[in-house]
Amino acid sequence: MGTPAQLSEIIDAIEMHFEGSRSFVDRQTGKVLTFMQEELCAAEDDSPVDDMPEWQREVVTEAREALGDETGRFIELPDSFDADERGMMADFIEMQEEKAAASLAGTLGGAGMFRRFKDRLYDLGLADEWFDYRSKRYRKFAIDWCRTSCVPFVE
Repeated sequence: MGTPAQLSEIIDAIEMHFEGSRSFVDRQTGKVLTFMQEELCAAEDDSPVDDMPEWQREVVTEAREALGDETGRFIELPDSFDADERGMMADFIEMQEEKAAASLAGTLGGAGMFRRFKDRLYDLGLADEWFDYRSKRYRKFAIDWCRTSCVPFVE
């Protein structure tokens, strides 16, 4: 078995997911790898790496290894959508007193929902409580994923 991954790096990769990016854990080294869309495209179309800067050569080579892996060495991480932050928000709202819950519930849905929710949290003085709750939920999600996916990790 390889080197365990750092749980904090797994959580960061899940939370900080960008559209078009993909993250993997290298089960051999424990390294968490995140590739942006440009790097993934270069890896998938077998673009020659010789003309790329050194740092990009390394990243595209790693992306090729991760994308082409058939041994189970690399396992793709879930993304922030899989973690269901909207569901976290709804659960947090249910824990609040009636007036705050009603105010927060009115922010859910539509474009800008996350910004409206966060703004209302600050208005209600609940931001620290939310971020602590959110952090714990992401941590639990990541731990559950690691255990289900047989990815060893350290805190």
